[in-house]
Amino acid sequence: MTQNAAAAAPHDWHQVKAWLEHAIGLNMDALHVYFGLVILIVAALVLRRSLKSPLPWLVLLVLELANEYYDWTYEVWPGPERQIQAAEGIRDIWNTMAVPTFLLVVSRWFPRLFTGGSVAPAADKAAPPDP
Repeated sequence: MTQNAAAAAPHDWHQVKAWLEHAIGLNMDALHVYFGLVILIVAALVLRRSLKSPLPWLVLLVLELANEYYDWTYEVWPGPERQIQAAEGIRDIWNTMAVPTFLLVVSRWFPRLFTGGSVAPAADKAAPPDP
């Protein structure tokens, strides 16, 4: 293998994220929110599960934790700034998981909000439709 082959390696994940931030024009906090939703929906589609299933949510959580672990080990902030870095990682997890967690809880506890169905008494269900 030549040295040129090593130079052709793809950009690292940190560079990809920085490029996305500049290309899309949103800050990282907003990107965490949007990409969290996109990944949740793609995971649900690929796994053929509804949003009320915890499996797509768990896929997102694992990917987000891997992303934050990468950030934690890629760039190590010196001394007391390491606590600020940790707080930023926690904020990233919050931003990524807040809306998907809300959707998971609401879709499990209040599914009719997503289906548009109304609660009807049992007698109304048995009655024939109006002509």
